[in-house]
Amino acid sequence: MKEKLSIQNIAQGHEKFVLPRMLPLIVLLLVLISTISIYTYFSINIGKLEDRGRGVAKQLVYILRVELSSKPYLWKYNTAKIVEFAKSYLIEDRDLWAVVVTTANDEIIMEQPVRRREKHNPVIYLSENLDLGEERHATVWVGMSLARVKREALSILLPLFFAGFSMALGLYFYVKKIVRDSNLKIKSLLEEIEEARQELIRVNRNLEERVEERTSKLQEALLELENSRNEIAKLAAKTQVLNEEEKRQIARELHDAVGQALVALRLNLDLMERSESSEEKEKIKMDTLNLIENAIEETRRVVSNLRPPAIDSLGFEESVIRLVEGFASKSGIESDVSINLHGGKLSNAVEIALYRVVQEAMTNVVRHSHAKKVVVCLSVIDSNAVLEIVDDGIGFDFKLKDGFGGCGLKGMKERIEILGGTFMIETKLGKGTKILVKIPYV
Repeated sequence: MKEKLSIQNIAQGHEKFVLPRMLPLIVLLLVLISTISIYTYFSINIGKLEDRGRGVAKQLVYILRVELSSKPYLWKYNTAKIVEFAKSYLIEDRDLWAVVVTTANDEIIMEQPVRRREKHNPVIYLSENLDLGEERHATVWVGMSLARVKREALSILLPLFFAGFSMALGLYFYVKKIVRDSNLKIKSLLEEIEEARQELIRVNRNLEERVEERTSKLQEALLELENSRNEIAKLAAKTQVLNEEEKRQIARELHDAVGQALVALRLNLDLMERSESSEEKEKIKMDTLNLIENAIEETRRVVSNLRPPAIDSLGFEESVIRLVEGFASKSGIESDVSINLHGGKLSNAVEIALYRVVQEAMTNVVRHSHAKKVVVCLSVIDSNAVLEIVDDGIGFDFKLKDGFGGCGLKGMKERIEILGGTFMIETKLGKGTKILVKIPYV
């Protein structure tokens, strides 16, 4: 509102500034036109009067020169011809007012008023010298009246004034129209400038908001990137820990099972070498064969822990089905297995991780849940492999068990998180247990 008032004030101020100053200029222009016109007319007509007056004076000088030549001493007293000549001009020229003849000593020889002098009648005198040889004898003065010129000048003053007034008035309204048109254009231009300024302010505001939004998103992305780096570092550390733990477990199992079997085999071989009885040798031989069978079985078990051989021989889906059904048949728990990967193929790492989770979960169901039924469902949802394992057992208090503090649960969770997945447990005393795993498909 303030900006609109400002634009209107600028336009009105422009008009108020120009138009009042036009009036004195127009009046001055009117006065100048009238004055110059009257002066010009007056000057031209006075010039014509002067020319006619000088002509009369020259004619009179010619008459007097003739008289001077014929009557050198009496010419001063014969002025009748001059008077007659002046009266003849009275008929021809109404502006002739008087004729005066003076001697060289400025003595008036003749002063003949041709017309009756009027009040306030200005007269101009034109002179012509009467010379004979190098001697000046007299001067003829002819008075010309300015009354007619004055009357005519005054008679044209009023029409001239109205003509000048009309011109000045027309000029005033023309200038006023130009000023108003200019004001409209200036107002329109100022409004366009104001609209452009408001648009620029709006664009700048939007740009600042977008910059702030982008800056905020960038900061959030940087924070997420930093968190991801920290998670990766943690997962890398967990992977290293798991690898070391698996290596220690493999070493322990090889030492406890295969190593002890090999030591027992060596002892049996030493006994066979020292024994002399055939019956004793046969007994040691049978014992040795049993040790070898046990060592082979333990070796297979250790290898199976590294990568389940069933996955390679039967495929992932069939191996999981047989795993669940094997636990169910041994424990008497009813099982329901559903696997639908929509024809897709999981990566080796994902297959092993999901197989181990099912293996560990079934072990816990058989050992601790007292369940009557367990349901295992594996499917693909939104590019994620989703595994659900639900039993109707006694459940447990997640807080009393210290969350994922157990080695089995903790191992399952860490194994899934290393691959970028999530591991969740829902359980309550007397309400069974549900394990939900989501892991990227590839």
